[in-house]
Amino acid sequence: MADIRQLRIDRLGAQGDGIADVGTKNIFVPYALPGESIEAEVEGDRGRLLRVINPSSDRVTPICKHFGACGGCSVQDLAVDAYAAWKRELVIQAFSARGLNPVVEPLQRPQGKRRRAVLTAMRSDAGIAIGFHEAASHALVAINECPVLEPKIVSALPSIGNLIAPLLSKRGEARLTITLTRAGLDVDIEGTGRQLTPDVRIALASAASALGLARVVVGGDIIVETLQPFLRFGPADVVLPPGVFVQAVEAADRMTEMGRIGITDILREVREIDVGVDEMQQMPRPLPGPERPEGHAGLVLEQMKEARL
Repeated sequence: MADIRQLRIDRLGAQGDGIADVGTKNIFVPYALPGESIEAEVEGDRGRLLRVINPSSDRVTPICKHFGACGGCSVQDLAVDAYAAWKRELVIQAFSARGLNPVVEPLQRPQGKRRRAVLTAMRSDAGIAIGFHEAASHALVAINECPVLEPKIVSALPSIGNLIAPLLSKRGEARLTITLTRAGLDVDIEGTGRQLTPDVRIALASAASALGLARVVVGGDIIVETLQPFLRFGPADVVLPPGVFVQAVEAADRMTEMGRIGITDILREVREIDVGVDEMQQMPRPLPGPERPEGHAGLVLEQMKEARL
């Protein structure tokens, strides 16, 4: 049975819940921040935030009107610098739990909005609702704004809802993976359970073409592909397979590539220690560029060289 309690939040958990240490017990309270005194409805080890008595200095106004209902974001009420420190500490703890103690840089903050979203579509009295589930719930929160998504994805949701309406039963739902590519929106639909009759295929293809969608895939079956969806990785344009994972933010691709270059340098030089320069001529070269990272890659390399000598 739930009871109303006043708690002090000691820290944030890995999923963004505030954690109150009460004796030997932890109580998890979503949307509560470290250092806050709160009132919560508590049942077992879970609490539902009722009010904040003494707010944290790191508490800010969420940028999305759906925050608190939509389960897509959990800590929009936490200031940016505090968020970055929390995320970095999670990485440190993950390494530490495995006996590792590497240098962990501050959180990188690539600019831009998310070009990829995995959403749920469900039939409702008002039509097809598309959005995210509430946290720890099957209830769907239909979204008509999302400040972290590319606007082209959000603005297309009503039209995509109309597009997939023939695929949804009265109580059915579907999983949508929508990616903004350089050719347009790539829409991958899973879990509809409806048979794709010739008439449905023709209707989907016609509607998708009218909307200017690059591709529509249903259950792994390409229904229409007006343009091959592709993204640019370094100097290469890469066509995406249906439903493939990509970095959510385009700027993160460059950061990932920089990390790959640094690791390639390390592996090449360590291999050179073993086999000599001649064999190294046969190994792939890292991409050129003035922005190649040298700092920690060089440090790790020296440590590895010392270990081999």
